[in-house]
Amino acid sequence: MRILQRPTESALIVVILYCLVSLVLSEQQETPSLPSYTLTSAAEVFNEDAPHPLSRNLPSSKEIEVAYSFSVATDEKSIQPGTLVDCLVGVANGGPFPYRILAVGGALHSPLQFNYYVQNFTLLYVNYTIGPGKELTFSYRFQPHSQLEPANYIMSLDLFYEGEPLDEMKQNQDKILNSVVFRTTFHNATLAMKDESSPVDNRMFYITLVFIVSMLLFGFAFYRFFYPALKPKAAKFVGSTSIGKQSDANEWLQGHHEVLKANNMVNQKRSVSPSTRNRKNE
Repeated sequence: MRILQRPTESALIVVILYCLVSLVLSEQQETPSLPSYTLTSAAEVFNEDAPHPLSRNLPSSKEIEVAYSFSVATDEKSIQPGTLVDCLVGVANGGPFPYRILAVGGALHSPLQFNYYVQNFTLLYVNYTIGPGKELTFSYRFQPHSQLEPANYIMSLDLFYEGEPLDEMKQNQDKILNSVVFRTTFHNATLAMKDESSPVDNRMFYITLVFIVSMLLFGFAFYRFFYPALKPKAAKFVGSTSIGKQSDANEWLQGHHEVLKANNMVNQKRSVSPSTRNRKNE
């Protein structure tokens, strides 16, 4: 018989080290890589033939701080389509070099896919340079389209500015520019569009309509396929039916026989011989 030996301490240590190394390697493989970007000048970003600035992957500078507030009567998380919204934007330069504020813009995105733009707000070109330690305040007005369907969207507001590239941004770049465009997304939150003029919520109306149609289809399918199987069937009395048919046939034959018998008697009376008549006359 083979005797099993208990594992030694060295073997247990080797197994534990192997598990730790495997765990570290798996975490390194699952770590997502940082998004790459290309240093771009303002002329390239805001060129008429270039893609929309909101679709560009631009870096953000940690030296620029943005504060904002919405000057609307209702909560910024829920507005009516077609409402004019004023956003008061404040920009502070905390770096040692000046920055030129180029423009501010925003968009509405699909909540299911952020890369899908439902509406792009008009860009506001500022073109104002703020020095080190300086601040700038301006108002940005935008308007969601009045024909937007009442639903939840993701609204983002972005600030585009130009300045000298940071030291860490100059690494792994094909070209070095004296001035590059930065982008800071200072607002990114869900915005609900509610049509207050309509007393009926379109979404609830369609949900109710789909529910009613589904129940009707379910009832029709149940009545068509399941109700006949559940309905009790009438028992068939084969014997009694056959007996009834046989008795009816016997009654018909008996009646027919009586009719024939009566006809025969009538014929016999009509066919009496002349001698018999003469005898009666005598």
